[in-house]
Amino acid sequence: MRLSALFWRTLREKPSELVGISDQLLLRAGFITAAFDQVGFLPLGMALHKNLLEIVRQSMNKFGAQEVQLPINLGSDKLAWDLDQSQDRKTNTSHEISDDEYLREMLQQVIQSYRQLPVVIYQFQQSLNTEQEAHQGLSNSDLSVVLSSYSISQDINAQQEAYSKHQNAFKGIFQKCDLPFNLIRSNYLLPGCSDLEEMIYLTDSGNQTYCACEKCGSLANNALAKFKKLPSADQQLESLEKVYTPAASSIEALANYLKLPQTKTAKAMFFSAVLQGQRQPQTVFALLRGDMDVSEPKLIHVIETQTRKKLISLYLASEAEIRKVGAVPGFASPISIERSETILIVDELIPQSTNLVCGANEVDYHYLNSNYGRDYCADVVADIAQAKEGPACPACGSPLAFKKGLQIGYLSQNNPNLLDTNICSFLDENGKRKDALIGQYQINLANLLKSMIDLHHDDAGLILPAALAPFLIHLIVLPSKDSQVQITAENLYTRLIEEGYTVLFDDRDERAGVKFNDADLIGLPMRITVSERSLAQEAVEVKRRDQSIKTLVKNEDVKSFIQTEFQLLLSTLN
Repeated sequence: MRLSALFWRTLREKPSELVGISDQLLLRAGFITAAFDQVGFLPLGMALHKNLLEIVRQSMNKFGAQEVQLPINLGSDKLAWDLDQSQDRKTNTSHEISDDEYLREMLQQVIQSYRQLPVVIYQFQQSLNTEQEAHQGLSNSDLSVVLSSYSISQDINAQQEAYSKHQNAFKGIFQKCDLPFNLIRSNYLLPGCSDLEEMIYLTDSGNQTYCACEKCGSLANNALAKFKKLPSADQQLESLEKVYTPAASSIEALANYLKLPQTKTAKAMFFSAVLQGQRQPQTVFALLRGDMDVSEPKLIHVIETQTRKKLISLYLASEAEIRKVGAVPGFASPISIERSETILIVDELIPQSTNLVCGANEVDYHYLNSNYGRDYCADVVADIAQAKEGPACPACGSPLAFKKGLQIGYLSQNNPNLLDTNICSFLDENGKRKDALIGQYQINLANLLKSMIDLHHDDAGLILPAALAPFLIHLIVLPSKDSQVQITAENLYTRLIEEGYTVLFDDRDERAGVKFNDADLIGLPMRITVSERSLAQEAVEVKRRDQSIKTLVKNEDVKSFIQTEFQLLLSTLN
């Protein structure tokens, strides 16, 4: 491709409309455009994206996975769980067909017998981004492309084999992209999932938070991280006492009014849970110590375990729903409420903390000295608290710290112990109908690309891995009055293409500095320069983008030299 004919433009200044370094570099290098809070791919970006898709497709096909295409449905995201969207979920009465339902129908039409199993199908799909953050760029545009793969297995052994094949394939994909990653177990991060591993790349520009221990190296998704909880227990249980607390409807206001630390209060939170196969929402009452916040994934896991049903959605209960069980919003507690239609889930720290202040289920009144076991009991006592920065690591006791990261992929298996989670059945060898085991696996290609660029760049621009680069070689001819320079460059361009290399030929009438700056910004693996100086020595100048060394290579040795260099470049990616 001749650069003079390329639909392309570089930017010298850092663009203000994009925040992330990867998005800024892609925009500056002419890979993408940005407008109306969206990004679009230019030809260089399309080639980069196409190469990434091909790496993924080859890795999946290699172990026998087969590509399909489910109908595109941008109105539903089964894996998005955001309490801020509770009202939208609650009031939306239209039935949107989910990916699970499409998949169920497809499998029911095709899978009949155990002889057809195991099987793995996958697709590239556009996924609706439901994040509320006003970010822009590749991973935060309204639509991003993800690889979604499903394994359908007849037994646990086949399911484990499919899981292992996906794990190896995903590792190979990331290796070809020259991207190191952390593999962390995040069981129950998704509803209906009993076993999940996240593949993450730690970066300050990430949109997810992870809890890390610098001493022992432990790393966990912040929503699921365990931490040492310090009890606030008195030696003696005091008598329950009702006190006047005007307008103290929040933990902060209550603690200030009573001049007590928040560790001496109990926080009441009410949710409505929509469970599969159940028409009416289930009221869930979560009780934590006042200095703690609820972790939604932990809570979801407890709800699914308790009900043995898959959770469809979870939203904050309305005042009417709270009053229906006999509680008063802002002044609620488990004492003397209607429990027949309520699941009371108490954080494990509550039984270890005595004489807590809790609501009296009466406006402007609270109870002093409430105690678990004496004044109320729970349906479930479990860890439902969100980790915070500073508490001790449960493994080694060192302080935990927060780190930002991007989830670039995950591997998960549905929980076979939950009712209504299976989406495919088949006839086994005895003619009996049996539920198949389902695994779900995903790579967020936008996050993968963003992470790769976040790692592979310098102050001058991109440094693209050979497997991803839109072209392998950036050929530059420097301005010269000697026509032989141009002729030599043209001949080399033709020869390189004939030898199978993809080449971007900068044949523009521009100064040397402009050409070199653009080459560094685009970041192709190898730069070859033809100039009067190199021509005088019957050679060309060769430089790898990831190195500072410039080598003069005789014209007759160019083929063998670059062949050796690319073998070295590609060997690190296999």
